[in-house]
Amino acid sequence: MDEPRNSLNRQSRDIAQKELVRVLADAAVGWYGIDSPPIVEALPSNVPHVVAHESLVDAVFRTQDGRLLHLEFQSTAEPDLYRFLGYATALAITHRAPVQVAVVYLTARQPADRTLDLGSIAFAVENVLIGSRDGVKVEQHLKDLVAHGSAWSPPDLLDLAYWPFMRHPQATQSARAAWAVETAVALPRQSGLSAAAVVLALTAPFLSAPDVNYVMEVLKMSPLLRELTREAEDRGRQAGREEGREEGREEGREEGREEGREEGREEGREEGQRRLLEIQLAQRFGCVPPAVRSRLAALPADKLAALALPLVVADSIDDVLGLLGGGEPSL
Repeated sequence: MDEPRNSLNRQSRDIAQKELVRVLADAAVGWYGIDSPPIVEALPSNVPHVVAHESLVDAVFRTQDGRLLHLEFQSTAEPDLYRFLGYATALAITHRAPVQVAVVYLTARQPADRTLDLGSIAFAVENVLIGSRDGVKVEQHLKDLVAHGSAWSPPDLLDLAYWPFMRHPQATQSARAAWAVETAVALPRQSGLSAAAVVLALTAPFLSAPDVNYVMEVLKMSPLLRELTREAEDRGRQAGREEGREEGREEGREEGREEGREEGREEGREEGQRRLLEIQLAQRFGCVPPAVRSRLAALPADKLAALALPLVVADSIDDVLGLLGGGEPSL
């Protein structure tokens, strides 16, 4: 696998897969090869955890037989199954329904564990390995679609989004990513922008900065990219809340708990703003230098809010550093 060239993180890629499934739910489940009844509805992704805080799962659907289908997206191997067990338990308790868990990996390597034996509790997941699929065969199909001007079905869009991660003995991952983005942008506007946004979020770490900037200009903050930034904020707020609760529990006093919760909420809002700016800067310039990250980390919430627009419309990283150096933002 090629080394990433820029800093759009793994979390963004996982969120992009979640959005892909949300839009193409039934087609995606079949494309992954998951044996499941037809989907009836999508369910909220935030569920109460068994240890008194909320967890954000990637995608949950109710199927025609009343079961739940829980999909998790991983860019790297999961060390064990306990996190997924916690999610499945919370979902089962919340919805009082059996839960089927499938984990979609971009890699080809089979994770060590698919089952977890805890005595009275037996837990199993189904692993979907995108990296083990035949990229040469999919490439021929995609190029036939382009050559003949054929209509693209939902499974075709999934092929395009995931093709850079499939097994391919000749073409590099970065070359496939660039071709996938270029092809997606050229598709009819509605399906094309959606596909291009997903392909960009999945493959941006393997694209050059000019390629990323070009596609960003075409997309003009599509609904998917708004979802990426919104979820980055949500995860920042959640991390802050959990930190605050933990601090309150350790102090063991009501005052400590309340103080911890308030600090957690405030830290979560600030962290969400910082992550949003980092994602936007990475999408614009291809990378976020350590100097920019450190200056962002030092800014208070009011300064972050004031600089949000000037930072994302800056012409260069030098301009970004100038804005973060303490000068007044100019619009």
